[in-house]
Amino acid sequence: MQAAGRIKVGSVAYGVIGRRSAEPVLVQPNMVLAGVADVAADWRVTRVVKGRTR
Repeated sequence: MQAAGRIKVGSVAYGVIGRRSAEPVLVQPNMVLAGVADVAADWRVTRVVKGRTR
């Protein structure tokens, strides 16, 4: 599915709860993780933005 027809989802923070709510978005064909906002942009945020969650 093209990005234009997909639901855009953003995550505020990427700790335990943020990660558990953002990871399912990555596997849904009709959703795209549009962005992650966190005060500490460490390796976890970088990996999810690039599409690798683990």
